[in-house]
Amino acid sequence: MTDDCGNTKTCNQTITVDDNTKPTISCPDNITVECEDEVPACPASFAAFDALPGASASDNCDDNLTYACTTGPLTGGACGGTITREHKVTDDCGNTKTCNQTITVDDNTMPTITCPDNITAECEDEVPACPASRSVRRPARRFGLGQLRRQPDVRLHDGPLTGGACGGTIPREHNVTDDCGHTKTCNQTITVDDNTLPVITCPDNVTVECEDEVPACPASRGV
Repeated sequence: MTDDCGNTKTCNQTITVDDNTKPTISCPDNITVECEDEVPACPASFAAFDALPGASASDNCDDNLTYACTTGPLTGGACGGTITREHKVTDDCGNTKTCNQTITVDDNTMPTITCPDNITAECEDEVPACPASRSVRRPARRFGLGQLRRQPDVRLHDGPLTGGACGGTIPREHNVTDDCGHTKTCNQTITVDDNTLPVITCPDNVTVECEDEVPACPASRGV
């Protein structure tokens, strides 16, 4: 400071920069997925985090926050459970703020199934047996098992022959159940239709001396 006569005096003021204010953070919106393997990966950067719906973070001094993400284990099971994901931002002075996002795993979708083609057999004993397991049928790729990332339980059941052995049908029910108890069925029709003529070969021709020596007709096939 200088007066009108040119006399000057100075003093020193110390300005301390002390950033002890935590950043602010808002977590992305909670989400729900059908299966655990559909849970999205953690954002790879702060920019990716900031682009998620509901997500934001800021700091009073630092415009370039450091971001980290940690995903906890699934609690409650794959059919209905939750995963807690922690989002954390840190400013240049080491001040940190976190928030928790809840990811719900809720499998409520039925499996899908497409039955094998209907088939026809000549005789009831030619009807193929039910496959013993899903793995037996899998190579044929006739079953459209959508949403079944876990191995389904597959069961089959044959109904009775209706209409008779000469021409009738057998309903075969195919049933798939996923690990969450969701079940879907389809029905295959197996037709029994005997339309093949029998085959016969006559006995050798015979010669007799007298008419009364002609042998009688056999009483049955067994004779």
